[in-house]
Amino acid sequence: MFAASQAISLLKRLRRLSPQELGLLLQAWPVLAGVRVVMKTLPGPALTRMAQPLTKGRGETHPDLKRLAWAIKTAGRFLPGGKHCLSQAVALKALAATRGQDLQIELGVLKRDGEVLAHAWIECGGSVLLGNRADLDQFERITPPMFRSSGTRVE
Repeated sequence: MFAASQAISLLKRLRRLSPQELGLLLQAWPVLAGVRVVMKTLPGPALTRMAQPLTKGRGETHPDLKRLAWAIKTAGRFLPGGKHCLSQAVALKALAATRGQDLQIELGVLKRDGEVLAHAWIECGGSVLLGNRADLDQFERITPPMFRSSGTRVE
């Protein structure tokens, strides 16, 4: 639960957003929340379906993918479990698909100090769009076909 001071701080930050940023944030939050619900309650195939392009673009010019990534990361700060890397990656892929963009989710593993770490991220144009971390280059990619981009735009 938010304390009163947290709520006031959140409202102040929201007031500083442009109408476009606020709109993206209001689109990102329910998508990310839906991904979290699916991940917690439904079997794996449901997540696989969410990772596929979901909706045909409506012919609109999509916002910059960096702004979509920003919206997902920002929404994740205000949602329990919203900072989970796979949740954010699936949510970004789904939100981008509604704008005709087919992104690929990258999955990787890293063995460190006897533990196996897993991470999900999205790259676009040779740079990490979402999920960057200092040790990302040490992860071995294991991206399964269900998370790969088809290489085409969704129409």
